[in-house]
Amino acid sequence: MRHLRALTLVSGLSLFTLAACLPEDATPDSSTTATVADDATPVVVVDDSDASAATGDTGPVVADTWDAADEVLVTLAGDTAESPSAAVDVDGSTVEITEPGTYRITGTLDDGNVEIDSEVEGLVRIVLDGVDVTSSTTSPFAVVQATEVVVHLADGSTNVFTDAASYPLLDAEHDEPDAAFFSDDPMTITGSGTLEVHANFQDGIVGQDTLQIDGGTIVVTAVDDAIRGNDSLVVNGGAITVAANGDGVKSDLVLTVNGGTIDVQQSYEGLEAETITINGGTIDVAADDDGVNAASDTGSPSLTVTGGTITVDAGGDGLDVNGSITMTGGTVLVDGPTADMNGALDYDGTFDISGGLFIATGSSGMAMAPSASSAQLSLLGVFATQAAGTTVTVLASDGTEVASITPTKPYSSLTMSTAALSADDTYSVVVDGTTLLTTTTDQAIGAGGMGGRGGGPGGPGGGGRP
Repeated sequence: MRHLRALTLVSGLSLFTLAACLPEDATPDSSTTATVADDATPVVVVDDSDASAATGDTGPVVADTWDAADEVLVTLAGDTAESPSAAVDVDGSTVEITEPGTYRITGTLDDGNVEIDSEVEGLVRIVLDGVDVTSSTTSPFAVVQATEVVVHLADGSTNVFTDAASYPLLDAEHDEPDAAFFSDDPMTITGSGTLEVHANFQDGIVGQDTLQIDGGTIVVTAVDDAIRGNDSLVVNGGAITVAANGDGVKSDLVLTVNGGTIDVQQSYEGLEAETITINGGTIDVAADDDGVNAASDTGSPSLTVTGGTITVDAGGDGLDVNGSITMTGGTVLVDGPTADMNGALDYDGTFDISGGLFIATGSSGMAMAPSASSAQLSLLGVFATQAAGTTVTVLASDGTEVASITPTKPYSSLTMSTAALSADDTYSVVVDGTTLLTTTTDQAIGAGGMGGRGGGPGGPGGGGRP
């Protein structure tokens, strides 16, 4: 069994630091942490549900409970496999599971695959307990047909799935599976073990219906997208680390993060869906283009943040929403682009913020602030380009520090919104002890209620173009 290997596609992301002053009556956002319970050793009844994982309005954590006496053992043995059940069809190194039930799989397939094809209605539970499967012809793990599949990562186990750079059997009429870990029907991944996916053909983990992640340590490297749920992708818990040449974590329609950790170490776009909702968890994103992208050709894209901590390092737009943003809590930190054709914040509709902490630095050509109608106030300053690694600090008129941040790239704009801001105060933007400008919350408002610009640096009021 191979041990967990280091990712080979790792960006040079270094997080920037933050110090912020909150109101005296403010309390920490409890949704920024997630506790995952350790698996209990099964005796008769196995209950590995994670009662402590955060949940939102969608995707409740699966209560993954079963009777250990009902397990069917499947032993992979190099170029073949063994199982006492007639519901497990072994043809050389191809293992096909054809009926609902609980199947504990262990062992290695040197060049084979595990396939679930159940025409009978009912749950298929796959307990991965030290599995290593490599395929040179197709997806090493594929759900072709099933009412519902739960993949449980056994406590202490490492499970590795690796596909080839091409699928010789793939053609225009049969374009699925197209991922190293694939399901055509609803699939939930849970447990406390490790799932390691190496996608050399296209995508890493794909759910063509609903894909839900409740727990486990999940590591994906992919030549295209790392994790994709076509209809819906819900993350309730677990520790996810991905490096992709395509997008990091995405859904065609709905992406919801309720808890857990997501570390997108390399991607073209980090998080992407038509509708993105972040209720909790810790998310770190490094993207060559947009960090968080809510987009659709026909729908109504939106980004909603109610909790959690989101840190973005983007070469393109930091937050790019072809619609509206709503933020009621949580922390969003954006280390944005250096080119003026992109912005740390880019939205087409409104950005209604009523709670939480938002700070974005980046280029100034498209600098924006939250909407003027927001319940929580904002600041926007643009100034001459400052060097990477310098610390930009916002001070109230009495010298109190409101926020301080150290971007990892050159920057010429700062957007900030926090409950600590007052409409009656004047704020100074200081970089390494030098005051660049003074501004007020009124000057964060421009035409259409979006980010505006005042006079030049040192001029009356505040941020102007450098």
